[in-house]
Amino acid sequence: MKNVKLISHYLHNDVYRKSFNQLSIDVFNLDFEPWYEAGFFNNRYIPHSFLLDGKIIANVSVSFLDLIINHQPKKAVQIGTVMTDKRFRNKGLSKLLMEHVIAEYEDQYDFLYLFANDKVLQFYPKFGFKRIAEKQYALDAKGVVNQVAKASILNPNRPNDRKIISRLMENRKPVSNMLGVVNDKWPLSVSTLDPYCDYLERYFFAEGDVLVLADREHGVLNIYDIISQHAINLDDIVEKMVSNQDNRIEFHFIPELIKYKVTTTTAFWEDDTLFVRSKYPFNVEVLFPLTSHT
Repeated sequence: MKNVKLISHYLHNDVYRKSFNQLSIDVFNLDFEPWYEAGFFNNRYIPHSFLLDGKIIANVSVSFLDLIINHQPKKAVQIGTVMTDKRFRNKGLSKLLMEHVIAEYEDQYDFLYLFANDKVLQFYPKFGFKRIAEKQYALDAKGVVNQVAKASILNPNRPNDRKIISRLMENRKPVSNMLGVVNDKWPLSVSTLDPYCDYLERYFFAEGDVLVLADREHGVLNIYDIISQHAINLDDIVEKMVSNQDNRIEFHFIPELIKYKVTTTTAFWEDDTLFVRSKYPFNVEVLFPLTSHT
């Protein structure tokens, strides 16, 4: 297309950012502006976009993630916010942006990955991405010994609570050494500091200085992440979190338990299928922590 310009690293440009946000609202009903204003991105989220007549018409974003996989540090790029203005679809713009992003980052990082919705599962294999089945992990809550422990529910709207959350995110330990994320204010801040993130509660245990992101629904205790500056004792956390109303505990990361045995099944997520492009065999057991999705 004539007069189309490729731009990136432009979030501090008010005009371009607002156009990007409007496209995101139109396509995903998602406004990034509050996250930008709150400082969540921290230069770890970079859009690569096509600009036409001062408007963003197509985009592929990257997020830089520091991972721990099988106890080894890895650096990865997560691709997201793949979108095109409906007036300019079927013109190959997403293809060009994907090729640009792969060429830009592939030699700098250990692997690239993304989570795709069910409508585009045939798109990403064209670029060398392989579909990988994640795992699900669950534990019978009735077999867990309950510890009496006091937790307070933190609210990011309260300044003191926000300070606690922000402090704990600094130099956090990975929630799992099998597959965990560190140095992840982005995207972790969305789950911890965004007051509109209401699918979970933020349980703070002052004794132990640890934050647990979790919720309960229909007898299931979902544990999404554990934020701590100390090595995580998951058995201890589970015993402190479990209650008589829980029938099952589901982990949204790979759990490392010693006292308790989890059941492992293959996950079939709706609109959240993992694709990985890697020069090296990616044959580890996989479940990316839910709070690391962008």
